[in-house]
Amino acid sequence: GLSVLVFPEGTFVRAPGILPFRLGGFKAAVDTGRPVIPVTIRGAREILPAYAWLPEPGPITVTVSAPIMAEEDGWRAMVRLRDRTRAEISRRSGEPAVDRSYTP
Repeated sequence: GLSVLVFPEGTFVRAPGILPFRLGGFKAAVDTGRPVIPVTIRGAREILPAYAWLPEPGPITVTVSAPIMAEEDGWRAMVRLRDRTRAEISRRSGEPAVDRSYTP
């Protein structure tokens, strides 16, 4: 009966783009048969840039998308669920999905 909130990128960097998602939250969803509900936060990069300590004034939009269910079990289901979720968040955020690794 509880919800779990996961930030699947695992970090936030200066350059625009949705970083690759880690699989942990998607494994939990597949293993428990629960949906993933993509939540997109748009505008956060502008008001709180990476490595800044204080936010700047500005608008933020939070969009809650329709639940996405895994269509099967196992590794492939986790990967498909991750990819569908990332595509939805990328579309709603206005930022591209990028395939670069995080380097501090």
